[in-house]
Amino acid sequence: MCTVTLIPINKNDFILTSNRDEQHKRPNALLPNIIEIDGKSVLAPIDSQASGTWILTTENNITACLLNGAFEKHISDPPYARSRGLVVRSVAEFEHIDDFAQIVDLEGVEPFTLVLAQKLKNGTKAKELRWDGSDKHITDLDPNNIHIWSSATLYSSEIRLERENVYKEAFETLTERTPEKILEFHTYGMETETKTPIFLKTSTHQTVSTTQIIAQGDSAKMYYQDWLTGNGKSIELKTA
Repeated sequence: MCTVTLIPINKNDFILTSNRDEQHKRPNALLPNIIEIDGKSVLAPIDSQASGTWILTTENNITACLLNGAFEKHISDPPYARSRGLVVRSVAEFEHIDDFAQIVDLEGVEPFTLVLAQKLKNGTKAKELRWDGSDKHITDLDPNNIHIWSSATLYSSEIRLERENVYKEAFETLTERTPEKILEFHTYGMETETKTPIFLKTSTHQTVSTTQIIAQGDSAKMYYQDWLTGNGKSIELKTA
């Protein structure tokens, strides 16, 4: 997986949208619900294979989204100490994304990229955490800019850069950056699509779901569409 966009609405609010690309054989995920992790309310779909998740938002305004792979495609070499989806769940155990990025123990975890965003009183903080299997690579992101990621396990660095440039330009030319327009883009792409469309369908992988988190005001709303079953769900979480 996948293609992820992080788009600011204003200084304090943002929209994160993820196309989850998986192998055809992977079981369907469970529709999102509000669950409790470490005493906090958390909104997330659950991966039925490993009980983790690839995307969540918490009552203390943290949003996290996973992409497989760090910088380049790697050879998977299980067993691993714990799944990447359980690492994402552990984000909810922290009050701030800075603490999570610095403290979380990733020894024995398969490489990944994690997008982190948190609404604070003085605006949004955003970070990127890449784990290459040996070291953490933590980058602060400008929350006022549009950010786009593509999975290192599916796309070469050249194609990832091409997708980032083409899609960023497309988003910047949107007259309205509404949740509906962003979802439409994640579903249908654009007229001048790249060689690797945003909605994936190949002989081995396809976009199995699209998830959108709208962190705005005193709540986070999640829209989820399962493209394999046709099931969808919208759910809201009150935030601090």
